[in-house]
Amino acid sequence: ALMVLPIEDALIYVQPLYLRAEGGRIHQLERVVVAYQNQVVMERRLEAGLARLFGGAGAEPPPTRVAAAGEAPAAPVSTTAPAPNAASAELLRRAQQHYDRAMEAQRAGNWAQYGSEIAQLGAVLKQLQGSKN
Repeated sequence: ALMVLPIEDALIYVQPLYLRAEGGRIHQLERVVVAYQNQVVMERRLEAGLARLFGGAGAEPPPTRVAAAGEAPAAPVSTTAPAPNAASAELLRRAQQHYDRAMEAQRAGNWAQYGSEIAQLGAVLKQLQGSKN
């Protein structure tokens, strides 16, 4: 389910991508797509996606592209993100916790808890937005 989280005058879109389990009913979370303003990132966890958008550690480096035969190798790309301060790292951890709890509540059909966790996630993301500026 697409989640839309208002952050001041902007929106963050979060779309979990699940891998359908064969023979079972439980789906596995494979990736999370996070969009903010004109940036879209895809990571294994929400925390890593937010770190890529707002700066900080935790983001996986982009996949390395292998040059085809006869093609010049691509120039190396720097994947070093600015080191997060302790407050940003804590906000990213809290955001991931609220997201994980929201996904658990969604699977259990507990919509009250889901709404509460999404509201708390939005509050943490607003704090993260403020710490970026």
